[in-house]
Amino acid sequence: MTHTVDLCLQLGLEAVVVSSSPSHHALVSKLEGVDCKLDPSPGKGPLAAMLAMLDQDEAQGWLTLPVDMPWLETELLVALIAAWNEQPSLAVVAHDGHTLQPLFGIYPNSSLYRDSIKSQMSADERSWMKWLEKVPYRTLGFQAEFLRNANCPADLAPFGT
Repeated sequence: MTHTVDLCLQLGLEAVVVSSSPSHHALVSKLEGVDCKLDPSPGKGPLAAMLAMLDQDEAQGWLTLPVDMPWLETELLVALIAAWNEQPSLAVVAHDGHTLQPLFGIYPNSSLYRDSIKSQMSADERSWMKWLEKVPYRTLGFQAEFLRNANCPADLAPFGT
């Protein structure tokens, strides 16, 4: 998680971690310039946490970053932000050539996006991918090696990390 937060801080971005884990709160509370918010809907997935952020802030958009992609680099964030700035009324989502990576994206804080998440969550549908079927977005391609997931130490071993 600290790698993802460090990427934001290196670029001078506000870093907000939404989590229900006490260990996450303990970890990020030591980092200057990082806000840690309690997940308002624990167990309901990242889309519910995203809705809480969209509802709470007047930000123009939200950059979402997964904590399980340790190969992300600042250049990738810069490219995603630049693509979003070209058309900030439209979400931009990372793609590795085969698969969308929706947790690495930027989403407008507009009623279209908020209302569609609210509707989906009301139907107890937690899938971020299904939500993307209902909102406009465009993709930005990145090399798959940077978007690999590492969810346990064994995931790092094949890549020499």
